[in-house]
Amino acid sequence: MAFKNYINDKSNEQSSTQSRLQKIKIYIAGNYADDAEIAKVSGLFDILFSYGPLPEKLMDKDFLGKLFSYLLPFIATTHYIRQELILSAGHIAEYIYFSKTGFARGFFIQKKTGKEITDFLWSERSIITVPHSFFQQQPTQTFIEVMPETELMSLSFRDLKACIKKYPVVEMFSRNVILQYNAYETKRSHELSFLSAWERYIGLLKIHPDIEQRVSKGVIASYLNIAPQSLSRMLKKKRHP
Repeated sequence: MAFKNYINDKSNEQSSTQSRLQKIKIYIAGNYADDAEIAKVSGLFDILFSYGPLPEKLMDKDFLGKLFSYLLPFIATTHYIRQELILSAGHIAEYIYFSKTGFARGFFIQKKTGKEITDFLWSERSIITVPHSFFQQQPTQTFIEVMPETELMSLSFRDLKACIKKYPVVEMFSRNVILQYNAYETKRSHELSFLSAWERYIGLLKIHPDIEQRVSKGVIASYLNIAPQSLSRMLKKKRHP
């Protein structure tokens, strides 16, 4: 998605929380000597703790140290050299992904026209999934495609379920992810209904300033819900911002 945190705390509280979280992250990372593990802990920590308010239990450094120690062996890191599908329509989302670098998109194929309709755009530090498919383990009509030079961390549904069984408070992460996606879908529906294509394009650039270096004009047009030719005419008429 053109995705960001849509559930915000008050700014002063958020600043204080972020400062506290940074100290906890440094404490947890200090438990590891291997550079790859430190990078994995740091990257995963930054992503997970950007998604909504958290219970006090998840702000306890000793508890988080145990949680990350348990969770880390189940986190796989994959570097994608070329454009690749990591989820196809008709399949169940078996993994939830955490984006370290690169870019990805979610799309479906319109039955009548056979056209690809892009619904989601994900950049660095995003949680990439199809919530109803992953959390309910049901088939999806969504494809997820990563762009070249994308690095993702992943966690299987089975391993997440085991983690929640051992540490029930972790279920809060699942709820926050679902809430974020619901908020995004509400915002996206509003934009498609009430904003002009140009306004949607400007909004997209604010979230992804380098979008034109990440994906094709066709993908951008699809996300804006206009034809590629209409996008070209609009950019020529309005001039590129």
